[in-house]
Amino acid sequence: KIQSAVVGALILAIPIAWQERAVGGLQQTDARLAGEESAVMARLSDVEAERVRLAAGLDQTRAVLEEVATRVAVLDSRVAARPPAQPYRWSDDLAVARIPKELLRKLPLSAVKNPRGELHPVIRAALQLTDREADDLQSAMNRFLASYDDALAHLIKPVEPTPDDLRANPSGDVRVFEVSGLKDTVSELRGGFFSELRSILDGDRFEIFTRSLDGWMPIDDASRGVGSHQAVFASDLRIRVFPAPNSKPEEPMLGWGISDPGRFSFNSGRSLQDIPPYVRPFVQDWIDAASRPVLQTAEPPPANVPGWE
Repeated sequence: KIQSAVVGALILAIPIAWQERAVGGLQQTDARLAGEESAVMARLSDVEAERVRLAAGLDQTRAVLEEVATRVAVLDSRVAARPPAQPYRWSDDLAVARIPKELLRKLPLSAVKNPRGELHPVIRAALQLTDREADDLQSAMNRFLASYDDALAHLIKPVEPTPDDLRANPSGDVRVFEVSGLKDTVSELRGGFFSELRSILDGDRFEIFTRSLDGWMPIDDASRGVGSHQAVFASDLRIRVFPAPNSKPEEPMLGWGISDPGRFSFNSGRSLQDIPPYVRPFVQDWIDAASRPVLQTAEPPPANVPGWE
C-alpha cells in the first residue's frame, strides 16, 4: 500500500511539474512578444512621422510646380504674342552690315593705318571692338613697336654709301645705315606681343587681327616680301635715306629705301612723322630742313630724278 501510494503521488506530480514549466515558458514568450510589439509600435510611430513630413514636403513641391507652370504659361503667352522674327536684310539706313566670319577672314584687312602702328578704324569696325579693347590693342602695339625701336637703336650703324646707293646723287645727299641680328630679337618680341593680344581678343578675332598685321610686321617666320608701309623687319637691313625731291610744304617727307641684299629692295617717300626713332638722330637736320616751308623748292622736280621711284 505504501508503495502504491508513493507511485500514485509521483504519477500525480509529473503533470503538475510539466504544467508549471509550460506556464513559465508561456510567460517568457508572452513577455518577449510584448517587447517586440512595443518596438514595432515605436517603429510604426517613426514611420508615421516620416510619412507626415514627406507628405508636407510633397505638398510644398506641388505648390512650387504649380507656380512654375503658371509662370511658364505666362511666358509662353508673351512669346506667342510677339511678331515672328524677320530674317536679316541689308539696310541702307544702317552703318554696318552682317557678313559671314569666313568671308571676313578672306578680306584684305589692315590692322594699322601707318608705320607708327595706329589702329585702323576699319579693323575696329570689322571686329566690333569695344572702346576698352581698342585702347588695350593700341597700347599693346605701342609697347611692341617701342621695344622694337629700342632694339634697333642699339643695332643700327651708319655706313658709306655704295654707287648703287647713290644712284648718281652726290654722296652728301644719301645716308645709309645697316642693321643686323634682328631675327631672334623680333621673334622674341613677337611672341610676347601675340600673347598680349590673346589676352585681349578671343579666338576668332585674334586670328583675324594678327593676320591683318601682315604688311606692317612679320607675323611668322615665313617670307612674304615687304611693302612701303612695313615698320617691323626680321632680316638684316640696309636703310637708305635721302631728301625727297617732290616733298611738298604741306606734306614734308624724306626719301626712304629699305633693302635686304638678294631678297628685296624698295624706295619710296616717308612722311617726317613716320621716320622711325632709331633713324631720326642721324637725319634730324634733314627733318628740320624739310619741316621749314621756306626751304621747299617752288619748282616741281623733274620726273626722272635718280633714285626716286
